[in-house]
Formats: sequence, structure tokens, C-alpha cells
Amino acid sequence: MVAGDGQKRVPPEPSVLPQNLLGMPSFSFGRMGAATDLPGYAVGTAYHLHQFKSDFEDGGGDLRSDDFSLWTPVLPVNLGDFHLFGFASYRATWFRSSLPELLPGNDLNVFRFPVAFVHDVSERWMWGGFVMPGYGGAASSWNSEGFSLSALLGAAYAWSPRFNLGAGVLYYTGFNQSYVAPGVGFTWRPVDDWELFLIPPSAGITCSINEKTLLSAGGTYDSARWNFAADGAAPERNIYIRRVRVGLKLERQIGGPVWGYVSGGYSLFRKLEIEDRDGTLLREEDIEPAPYVQVGVNARF
Repeated sequence: MVAGDGQKRVPPEPSVLPQNLLGMPSFSFGRMGAATDLPGYAVGTAYHLHQFKSDFEDGGGDLRSDDFSLWTPVLPVNLGDFHLFGFASYRATWFRSSLPELLPGNDLNVFRFPVAFVHDVSERWMWGGFVMPGYGGAASSWNSEGFSLSALLGAAYAWSPRFNLGAGVLYYTGFNQSYVAPGVGFTWRPVDDWELFLIPPSAGITCSINEKTLLSAGGTYDSARWNFAADGAAPERNIYIRRVRVGLKLERQIGGPVWGYVSGGYSLFRKLEIEDRDGTLLREEDIEPAPYVQVGVNARF
């Protein structure tokens, strides 16, 4: 989540940058002669995260979990200053809890397929958006209640060679919910090897220790929803879990665009909600903070 190209550089004079029809694009936005020691943004990632066991705050049970997640770009298309991206995302979650009758231990999956559009107007302006259909539920019991749809429209402005500001509006519908949420974000490089960023749902600070090593501190809001079919223990239900993870991440270039990382910290403000298909609350639990560890790889361009 940091900007640059892996070594200190001064970008070319403003011009229409050469593009391949298929492949990762070159953006004019934000260049403006700024040098950086930081690598490019992560556009693909895969990781495993272990959330250690913690108790419900009312003392009525406990929960721990494991997640595997994959996010990858699919066939970027470039037409001059216009860029179209497809992505594929998959997340599998395994719970171990004191609520086996309501919270299944495995078979929970989230699939998302964002399609994003970007117009790279100039070194100072960029705008675009995405549409993201998704499905969250058990692979053994597909049904329409697990589908959702998100859409975002936003723009970014480069105030200076080191400071970019963006804003947008997100729409979401699914799982008995619909809402519209505005948001803002920024990246700021006070010096060549440091960056502060707010790119919802994440925020933090990154330092380039050397050309192949990054150290980051920050936090991210993480949530997931699943629909689970009726069974002998409970009716059809929607499961919603959310948390804020704060911690440190050490990242090292393995080769080319591939970077490996390990991170760890604490999950805070955790909450579990289980509702029936009509939105009636079956169970609600605040969960005590607990440590997590994460290992993964990023593809940076």
C-alpha cells in the first residue's frame, strides 16, 4: 500500500505514457517529478491469518479462526488514458467456537469479482470507480440470500509531488442491508523513504529500510458476511463478523514484483452478529481483543 517503483527515480516529463493493450498500466497521475524509495502498490495478494482464541465479553463462550485470502488482477485493458481492470477475490474462513449450532466451523467462503474503471486524466487528476458483485456463504448450500453488490465512484487530486488526496462514495446492498457511505483518503511522502497513508479501510505509515525491505505500522477494518442454510440446529441465518486489526508488518522482496511478508498485532472492537433471513437477531457477541499473526505474498507494480 505504498507508492513508487522499488528504487529512487525521477519520472519522465509530462507526456502520454506508452501502454500495452493488455497488462499493468503506467499512470501519469501523481508523478510530477517526485522521487521515491518505496515500491509500487500491491495489486495482488495472498495470505493466511490466524486469529488466536479469545472469550466473549459476557463470558458466555469463545472464538478463534483462520482465514485464507486471495486477490488477483485479471486481464487489465489499457486504451490510452483509460484503463479497465477485472479482479477475482476468494476468502475461506474456519471457525472454532463454543457456538457450533449457530456458527459452523468450516465451509464458509466469500467470492468477489470487482470490475474497475480509471481515467488517468493528467499528472494532477484521476477519477474512476468499480462495481463488485459478491457472494458469501457455504459452498454446500448456495442460494440468492448470500449475494451482495458494491459500487464506488471517486476522484483523486495531486496537490504536490508528495501529497495525493482522494474522495469517493460507496454504495452497498445485500444481507438485509443497503447503505451509502462517503470516504476520503490520502498518501503523503514527507521524505523519499517514508509514506503516511489513509486508503480505506486501511491507514498507517511505511518506511523503506532499503530497496528490498519495508517496515509498516498501521491498522485495517476487516469484516465478512455469510449466509448459511437451515440445518438441524438452527434456521437459515446470516453471519456477520467484524474487527479492527492493528500491528506491524515486515515485507521483503523475493524477486521481481513478488514480495513476501509477515505481520502481527491485535484485533480490537470485535463483534459477532447472527440473524435469521428476516433480520431478527439470533445472537450478538462482543469479543475481547486478541493477537493475530499473518503471512503472505504481494504482487507490486
